[in-house]
Amino acid sequence: MNDVITLSSSKVTRSVVWLITTLGRVVLAFIADIKGFLHFVQEVLRWTFRRPFRVQLLFQQMEFIGNQSLNILM
Repeated sequence: MNDVITLSSSKVTRSVVWLITTLGRVVLAFIADIKGFLHFVQEVLRWTFRRPFRVQLLFQQMEFIGNQSLNILM
Protein backbone atom coordinates (compact mmCIF):
# COMPACT_ATOMS: atom_id res chain seq x y z
CA MET A 1 0.00 0.00 0.00
CA ASN A 2 2.89 2.32 0.76
CA ASP A 3 4.29 1.80 -2.77
CA VAL A 4 1.01 2.93 -4.32
CA ILE A 5 1.07 6.18 -2.33
CA THR A 6 4.68 6.83 -3.34
CA LEU A 7 3.92 6.14 -7.00
CA SER A 8 0.89 8.43 -6.94
CA SER A 9 2.75 11.23 -5.21
CA SER A 10 5.56 10.89 -7.76
CA LYS A 11 3.05 11.29 -10.60
CA VAL A 12 1.47 14.25 -8.86
CA THR A 13 4.87 15.84 -8.31
CA ARG A 14 5.78 15.41 -11.97
CA SER A 15 2.43 16.83 -13.02
CA VAL A 16 2.85 19.86 -10.78
CA VAL A 17 6.40 20.45 -12.02
CA TRP A 18 5.24 20.14 -15.63
CA LEU A 19 2.38 22.58 -14.98
CA ILE A 20 4.63 25.16 -13.34
CA THR A 21 7.26 24.78 -16.08
CA THR A 22 4.70 25.20 -18.84
CA LEU A 23 3.10 28.17 -17.12
CA GLY A 24 6.51 29.76 -16.63
CA ARG A 25 7.36 29.35 -20.31
CA VAL A 26 4.07 30.92 -21.34
CA VAL A 27 4.56 33.87 -18.98
CA LEU A 28 8.15 34.42 -20.15
CA ALA A 29 7.09 34.27 -23.81
CA PHE A 30 4.33 36.80 -23.11
CA ILE A 31 6.78 39.13 -21.38
CA ALA A 32 9.19 38.82 -24.31
CA ASP A 33 6.37 39.69 -26.73
CA ILE A 34 5.39 42.73 -24.66
CA LYS A 35 9.03 43.82 -24.55
CA GLY A 36 9.29 43.58 -28.33
CA PHE A 37 6.07 45.54 -28.79
CA LEU A 38 7.20 48.29 -26.42
CA HIS A 39 10.52 48.50 -28.27
CA PHE A 40 8.58 48.88 -31.52
CA VAL A 41 6.43 51.67 -30.03
CA GLN A 42 9.56 53.40 -28.74
CA GLU A 43 11.13 53.34 -32.20
CA VAL A 44 7.94 54.61 -33.84
CA LEU A 45 7.73 57.52 -31.42
CA ARG A 46 11.43 58.28 -31.80
CA TRP A 47 11.26 58.43 -35.59
CA THR A 48 7.88 60.19 -35.68
CA PHE A 49 9.11 63.29 -33.90
CA ARG A 50 12.62 63.43 -35.37
CA ARG A 51 13.51 66.32 -37.63
CA PRO A 52 13.22 67.22 -40.46
CA PHE A 53 9.44 66.97 -40.53
CA ARG A 54 8.25 66.01 -43.98
CA VAL A 55 4.54 66.78 -43.69
CA GLN A 56 3.92 66.87 -47.43
CA LEU A 57 5.58 63.47 -47.86
CA LEU A 58 3.50 62.08 -44.98
CA PHE A 59 0.26 63.16 -46.64
CA GLN A 60 1.38 61.79 -50.01
CA GLN A 61 2.07 58.42 -48.42
CA MET A 62 -1.25 58.45 -46.55
CA GLU A 63 -3.09 59.24 -49.79
CA PHE A 64 -1.26 56.44 -51.60
CA ILE A 65 -2.13 53.91 -48.91
CA GLY A 66 -5.73 55.10 -48.66
CA ASN A 67 -6.70 55.55 -52.30
CA GLN A 68 -4.22 53.94 -54.64
CA SER A 69 -4.10 50.65 -52.74
CA LEU A 70 -7.84 50.16 -53.07
CA ASN A 71 -7.38 47.96 -56.16
CA ILE A 72 -5.27 45.54 -54.15
CA LEU A 73 -8.02 45.12 -51.58
CA MET A 74 -10.71 44.48 -54.17
